[in-house]
Amino acid sequence: MAVGTGRRPPVWYRRGCRGLRRKPSAPVPDPQRSAGKRQAGAGGDAAWETETRDADERRMDLHAEAEHRSCCSPSVYSLAAIHKTVPYCHRMRQMPIPMRGRSDSLPCLNRMEQGDCMSGHTFGYKPGTAVAITRTACRWMSRLLKLDGATPFSNEFIQQLDPQYRFVWRTGNREIPLCFRTGHGRLLWRAKTFLTEEPLMLEWIGGFTRSDIFLDIGANVGTYTVPAAFLAGTVYACELDPMNVSILQENLFLNGVLDTVIIFPFPCGAEKSVERIYYRDFSKGDALQSVGRESPFDTRKGKSYTARQLVLPIDAVIGEFGLQQPNKIKIDVDGNERIVLGGARDTLMKAEEVYMECSDDEDSRWAVDCLRELGFAEGLRQDVANVPGAYNAVFRRTQQPSG
Repeated sequence: MAVGTGRRPPVWYRRGCRGLRRKPSAPVPDPQRSAGKRQAGAGGDAAWETETRDADERRMDLHAEAEHRSCCSPSVYSLAAIHKTVPYCHRMRQMPIPMRGRSDSLPCLNRMEQGDCMSGHTFGYKPGTAVAITRTACRWMSRLLKLDGATPFSNEFIQQLDPQYRFVWRTGNREIPLCFRTGHGRLLWRAKTFLTEEPLMLEWIGGFTRSDIFLDIGANVGTYTVPAAFLAGTVYACELDPMNVSILQENLFLNGVLDTVIIFPFPCGAEKSVERIYYRDFSKGDALQSVGRESPFDTRKGKSYTARQLVLPIDAVIGEFGLQQPNKIKIDVDGNERIVLGGARDTLMKAEEVYMECSDDEDSRWAVDCLRELGFAEGLRQDVANVPGAYNAVFRRTQQPSG
């Protein structure tokens, strides 16, 4: 067992070390030192061995000091722990020690020390081998057929494509047929995982009635805006990504619920301003955008970019346009909770229930405390799969706010 970790080193590492024990590598010869040995004879051999032993001891001391200073989690093997487990497998100028415990080999580790990374989890989709092969084959096929939109045939061919995903959502005694625009891997994933991704969300939306006014902050492409529009009286859908707004409107049109929904196509903030929005990728159905700063989460980035956009507070929009006050609110804003709630205090004070995606970052904890101060208490709760520290919760009003 590795010292300081409470866990054994991984199998690949143990097997590698056994191989080294059976057949240790010879030290890399040093011409100058070899010449010195030939001249000094036995005295040279003794001096060289002493120097090598002293260097090993110094290196062990440095690794022990690094272990002492390290703030790695127990699941990360530190250098000192690895070295104590196999003290003689990796001699000087031979095979390098696996750097699984070094902070510079873990891009998220330095941010974890500052509390900016969610338990080392990396967000974003990484396609597997099968998907990569499929994409390559489709790319070559489109080139072969010249489906580039630059000729009348290819333009008409692309125009005739109408990718959709249809299914039936059963809630209570109702069966609601739903249709979502696809044509992109992420859009298809969102549609196909509708029934399994957030069951607590579906249970909550399934209880809506025509008397409810639903505010969806972070609507994305309308995955939950659309079903809510079949049940609630009015829906407000807030989405900052113009590309997602376009697909959101398509999905509302395909399901025939455009008259029920009012789209807020702008970022929500604490005050009226023009802010720089940080986008992780120029891609359909993307998420994890951040207002006024880089995302606090560790994400896989594609064609990342920034854009300056108008930011408006929810309170100002509802008040100035005389909109009905929402009594059901969903908040899924990927680390932007502080500025969103900062501009929605009056709206929250009049709400009955709030569904929020929570995590262990500072802004999310602040948002939970804010809801409690406004008289909400956590009711139903469900952990997010594969994301340590993240969960979805329904907060219900238990008392009127003091302010």
